Amino acid sequence: MRNAISSLCDQLLQSAPPRALSTLKRTILFDTNIVLDRWVFNDPSVGFLDELLNTGAWQSIGHRETLKELVDVISRAQFNLSTEKQSTIITNWIEETVIVNSDLPTRRYCKDQDDDKFFALATLASPCLLLSKDKKVLKVKTKAAKLGITVLSIDEFRKKYGH
Repeated sequence: MRNAISSLCDQLLQSAPPRALSTLKRTILFDTNIVLDRWVFNDPSVGFLDELLNTGAWQSIGHRETLKELVDVISRAQFNLSTEKQSTIITNWIEETVIVNSDLPTRRYCKDQDDDKFFALATLASPCLLLSKDKKVLKVKTKAAKLGITVLSIDEFRKKYGH
């Protein structure tokens, strides 16, 4: 299963339009739970994120590893998503995301090793805002700030940026 996900992600990323990070835009990284809230659960509390990205002031970043996690998660039986719905989610992600192709630093950032990829990617794009619902991610705000990463929940983001 993991090899199939890796192959699929490689194919998807090869077909993605090349985009470079802009130094004129703020950089934001959505953890997988935020992506699920946006495109699986259609949670109104994150609806403003589409508008935020459409203003052109912000850019969403991703990496092969974050896409692999998304593909793995949305293919789980518990979500009961059709192949078409999964494809739409992946297409949306690829269309709005600036893909960072650099190798991710291998370092421990937080207790959950699965979350390290998000911190590693945010470090490469520093300064970066990591938007998360994950309690383990939110607990390491101070450590992340030393690396140029601002970690915020949706509510904290709304308070800070007025959405």
